[in-house]
Amino acid sequence: MKGLYGLIEESAAKYPDKLFVQSQERAWTYHEVECIARAVSAYLLECGVSRGDRVVIFCDNSVQYIAAFYGILRINAVAVPVNPVKMAENVLFIVEKCSPKLILACDSTAEKLESTGGWISKRIVNIDRDICEGACSFGATDEGRETDVDENDTAMILFTSGTTANPKGVMLTHRNLMANTEAIVDYLGLDCEDSVLMTLPFTYSYGNSVLLTHTYAGASIIIESSAVFPLKVLEAIKKYRVSGFSTVGSYINLMLKYIRNSGGDQDFPYGLRYITLAGEAANKDDIACIARNYPSVELFIMYGQTEAGARLSYLSPGLLGNKQGSIGRGLCNVELRVLNENGREVKPGEVGEIVARGPNIMKGYWEDAAATDEVLKDGWLYTGDNATVDEDGFIYIKGRKSDIIKHMGHRISPVEIENEINSCKWVKESAVVESAVNGLPAIKAFIVTEKAYPLEEIIRYVCPKLPPYMRPNVFEVIDQIPRTESGKIRRSVLRRNQCAE
Repeated sequence: MKGLYGLIEESAAKYPDKLFVQSQERAWTYHEVECIARAVSAYLLECGVSRGDRVVIFCDNSVQYIAAFYGILRINAVAVPVNPVKMAENVLFIVEKCSPKLILACDSTAEKLESTGGWISKRIVNIDRDICEGACSFGATDEGRETDVDENDTAMILFTSGTTANPKGVMLTHRNLMANTEAIVDYLGLDCEDSVLMTLPFTYSYGNSVLLTHTYAGASIIIESSAVFPLKVLEAIKKYRVSGFSTVGSYINLMLKYIRNSGGDQDFPYGLRYITLAGEAANKDDIACIARNYPSVELFIMYGQTEAGARLSYLSPGLLGNKQGSIGRGLCNVELRVLNENGREVKPGEVGEIVARGPNIMKGYWEDAAATDEVLKDGWLYTGDNATVDEDGFIYIKGRKSDIIKHMGHRISPVEIENEINSCKWVKESAVVESAVNGLPAIKAFIVTEKAYPLEEIIRYVCPKLPPYMRPNVFEVIDQIPRTESGKIRRSVLRRNQCAE
């Protein structure tokens, strides 16, 4: 097979002058980006990088990242993306774990790595300084192009967030990522006329899937680096008239609250064709709001894991009303089951663990056979996510097994409580964890408020919306909810912090 490099190679051949990437600096065509990717691969070959060698990409979302990613794949080396926002100790752990031949950085990120010194600093290559100049001269050569890629060759190693332990390196093959890419393009109906506003990190499984699907379709990617400000994102959607926007549940909540609090923008959604939500559960009121107020937008609720190349299931927009709260069913090439502790499929209403099988399931964890054996069993991925099913086989997430709160004889998903808290107009976001009061089990809610609203008012709003056994015993206002770089709540941090008090 041609491997994943074939995605950009074929799109550049079909649409050489079409916009591929729009960054804050400038616009780049498919031909221009592929030229830089070829320059990257030529440089890697000169440095002795060969098939199977790991190469770290330490770049923000940028054309440099994209060119580095495809340049590595072009010579059948292994891409290891590392988010530059990670803490220094996490970066060092990942780099030492995968022993890369080289580390590709850019002007904005190289300094952070260079400060580490030692052997790591000697392997850093600055893409801007060492490669980009004169990149177009590589446009006509096929030197170094690997065309005999085995579909089971490892294409990339994506490290998990490491919210409770050291991150694990997920080995994804060319087959894993191609199968997932084709399935996502199919259900989203992507083609060369599409464009997406990119706020998710490419180093994140969800962001990586957006990069691959849009390259496959010959679509355009608009990079927006100011995602922390909903106004900036809304302005970018309007300015570039993108057809798609991919984000997480809590961010769509922030956007909708901004629209409401600013008096409502009658022009939203500015021509958006679709929105995808994954990575964390979305508030059911937010989903209903989009369906009610913006019927022209198709809203795709999706579910997946890094170990699955990104995506395992989706809920078709037409089923949002009838299957509220569901993550849908497996992709066309993915089989999903929900099993109880005895390994039998649950009946409707019973809770069990989601397991998955398909061509997108990872090869395993890098140099961690024990961890691999814990989650890969007889060809099935054990996701660690609890769920139930309905009579039609649609799946409903009940939270991570490790996050489940046991309280008053009940097993409670913190997401259910957070959704009710987040529906309060005075609350920006929240996180709920298991706690203790006077030595007795309790539920604690951490909340970030819009302004200095009285906590008592928020409690009076929230508690009647929840059954007694789900009502938080303790509320605490904090400045910020700790999250991983992929946007997931770091509940382990909140639990540790309250234990230390």
